[in-house]
Amino acid sequence: MNDERRFVRSQTFTLANGVTYGVLTHFLGYDWSLGKGPPVLRETLGGRKVDHPLLGQEFCRRYTSLDAAIAGHNEIVAEIGGPVLEDSILRE
Repeated sequence: MNDERRFVRSQTFTLANGVTYGVLTHFLGYDWSLGKGPPVLRETLGGRKVDHPLLGQEFCRRYTSLDAAIAGHNEIVAEIGGPVLEDSILRE
């Protein structure tokens, strides 16, 4: 699956110091638990925005539920100092 439905939450923001960050939480499309525990189907990636997407990656966290993925995304954004989105924005 390579379309917008994979994305749980995506944010780009610039801090007061001028550093721009990108944070993306998405559906993986396969189980990263590798059969060891509950399915791990979502992850959050991100870091400083640079010209090459892999060079800016500073973190990767994986989750077993949609609620945990949204909460984890918000925690990372808050740790960096960006604007936290309300959960209701993405609920259908």
